[in-house]
Amino acid sequence: MSIDINKLLKNFSHATIFTLMVFILSTLLVSLFLHFLMHLPLFHSLFIGIISGGTTTITVMTLISRCSASEYTKNLLFLESMINDVTIISGAVILIQVMELGTIETGKIAGLILGSVSTAVLFGFLTGMFWIVILSRYLEKHPLNYVSTLGIALILYALVEGVEANGAIAVLIFSLTVGNFRNVVMLFKIKTNLVTRHSLETLKKIKTIQLGITFFVKTFFFFFLGLIFSFQNLNKEILTVVFGMVFILLAARFFSTQVLLLLDKKYRKETFLITTMLPRGFTATVVAFLPLEAGIEIPGLTEIVLLMLLISTIIAIIGVTIHERKFPYVE
Repeated sequence: MSIDINKLLKNFSHATIFTLMVFILSTLLVSLFLHFLMHLPLFHSLFIGIISGGTTTITVMTLISRCSASEYTKNLLFLESMINDVTIISGAVILIQVMELGTIETGKIAGLILGSVSTAVLFGFLTGMFWIVILSRYLEKHPLNYVSTLGIALILYALVEGVEANGAIAVLIFSLTVGNFRNVVMLFKIKTNLVTRHSLETLKKIKTIQLGITFFVKTFFFFFLGLIFSFQNLNKEILTVVFGMVFILLAARFFSTQVLLLLDKKYRKETFLITTMLPRGFTATVVAFLPLEAGIEIPGLTEIVLLMLLISTIIAIIGVTIHERKFPYVE
């Protein structure tokens, strides 16, 4: 909810091009490396390539929140991680279907994905507009306005998933709409008296509570990863795979960043930060368990994903540290 939708829209085209370039390059190069050099089965290589192809929103937002990078770069990195959630999940689900059936109707799958996204966007926006009215007129000073908002988001997720659309995207659009309702009202030139001092204060309180909830989720996530990770399961082959993958991911980001600079020179000062901001996390970890649910076993997948998450996060932290020494953060 704390994201400024106006700033995001200004960066959306660059972020989309950059994200797709990084994702496609990373997926293809990692898949080729695993299949031809490490001799993994083709579908296994493609699946690992897909789930390693994108960054994670939680870690990226944590690292850049108090970073001295420009708003353009911060929004680019946030949008990249947000789009990656869709590309990783969609790509993994489609590939699992191919692995299960051995064939796939491309046109049908494309239609299902587009229909799922458009339905989610519509539901999310309409629910957000409806909730703006409720918050402004009836829950401005109510002590449970945040809990009510969270409840509506959960109901929205369940409802959208129930009609076989993407619940995560619906909740994202809902959050952007509610968090930016003043901008939304101005954007669509809606004549209303909903934007008042009290409604803005209510939104500010909701955002403050959300920060605490977000901290809890982040802490629990990394605690859970620590519980399931075991160094005893590591071997030379897995280490070779992971370090090779991380090198490829860095190379893909470096190349994509150079292309980004051709589109806009404003990112030049923060090229190193963008290149090293490659942390994998929650999405990749969750998606890694999908093959088991489908009855497909990929040997060493859990260890590969968790070790990749650890190393990529360390590289991102080092990248931010070096960037901050060159360009210190100013309050």
